[in-house]
Amino acid sequence: MTIEKIIAEYGYYAIPLAVIILGNAVIFAAGILAHHGVLEIPMVIICAFIGGFIISQLLFYFGGFFIKKERQNKNKEVDNEKTINGIKEKFNRSPFSVILFSRLIPGFRFIAPIVIGLLKYNKIKFLIYDIIAVIIITVLLVFLGFCFGHAIESFFFKTKEYDIIIAGIIIVVYACFKYIRKFRKKR
Repeated sequence: MTIEKIIAEYGYYAIPLAVIILGNAVIFAAGILAHHGVLEIPMVIICAFIGGFIISQLLFYFGGFFIKKERQNKNKEVDNEKTINGIKEKFNRSPFSVILFSRLIPGFRFIAPIVIGLLKYNKIKFLIYDIIAVIIITVLLVFLGFCFGHAIESFFFKTKEYDIIIAGIIIVVYACFKYIRKFRKKR
């Protein structure tokens, strides 16, 4: 069984999980694979949407859960109330743009939903803004990957097999970079 057949058979199941773990690089790489007919664009968008939506909602509710746990502990006082109110005020000026653009910044797409949950932002508004933001970013990245797949073929290679390898390399390099950065921060 070739790599192309494996990706065509199991790729749709892997996309949501990979988006949860690795983020936008997977969506971009899936767009490259869609360009060459290995995956279908509508299914890639749906699968990437599922992964992006699940992770942001889980992190949002994790942030909300954390603040509830903090309040249940009556011995602790929130010393940072002024800071939290300042952040909340700035966030409330343009919540959709913060939610939308936080999805494009590596690392921040994981932190932003937690902070928004900590700010006790309205759950329904976050749900609506998040759905719209995930749709916009997912469609944008899939189509950029689709167009970039054409550019790769035009400039570098003339066969489809190389694009699959390049898509895999993009994912592996991104994952390595991400985990090396985490390891360095821990030290």
